[in-house]
Amino acid sequence: MVERRKPPSVFPLAAQALVGTVYADPAATAEINALGTANVLLAAHAHGGVRAVVAVTSDKCYDARA
Repeated sequence: MVERRKPPSVFPLAAQALVGTVYADPAATAEINALGTANVLLAAHAHGGVRAVVAVTSDKCYDARA
């Protein structure tokens, strides 16, 4: 998609954020979220033209109570 569209900016929004799933398998959740972000960064780098990747997260998706 990055190669075909050639966007100047990318906002990766996909992640595992279902609290029940996070608690049931936190290691898989970390892997999914980290590898997903890494794949977006690699695609942006490989196809050039992307000047910014905005990756944002929130502890609220993990039901933080602090």
